Amino acid sequence: MSYGPIGGRFLDHADFALLLARADSLGVPIYIHPNWPSPQAVEVWYDGLGDKLVGKILGGPGYGWHQEVALQCLRLIASGTFDRFPRLQIVVGHMGEGLPFWYWRVGEDLDRIAKKKLRKPVQRYFREDLWITTSDFFRDGVLALALATLGEDRIMFSVGYPVASAKAGAGWIRAADLPQATKENIAHGNARRLLGIGSA
Repeated sequence: MSYGPIGGRFLDHADFALLLARADSLGVPIYIHPNWPSPQAVEVWYDGLGDKLVGKILGGPGYGWHQEVALQCLRLIASGTFDRFPRLQIVVGHMGEGLPFWYWRVGEDLDRIAKKKLRKPVQRYFREDLWITTSDFFRDGVLALALATLGEDRIMFSVGYPVASAKAGAGWIRAADLPQATKENIAHGNARRLLGIGSA
């Protein structure tokens, strides 16, 4: 697990090539968790609102956390990192940190300029190199969007405890209007497959 930028650098930076190579060779995923923005980002984007706490929440769980992780994932795609490390798998939480919303726009616009550089269409990286969890986003509409973009085989149930209620999360996925096989994939099947956990 990593927490946002490390020393001000995202994972696509050359400094992390050995780490990514090891994850690639071992076939183990890396989870990118959000972190508080840098002082420079706070000054430019989240200060000047008349209330430091409002700026802090806007820069954190209210928006900024998610956008920074999404950007890091998009940089991994655009930089060709997944091409250099074809077994590398990245996991992000919060129903994809906004990535399902941007799937079509990013896929179409970025593809126009990146297709000569990348080995596959941008949207395929979403579906083949990224995984998302449901943590803290127990909303049917957001899940429907994630299913429409990434597909049921790339979504894993999680809660985000202690911030979110495990009881509420479990109740939500049980009540979701989905085929039983899809629920089982999301609830445990996909995680077993990604982490190489055999059936008990």
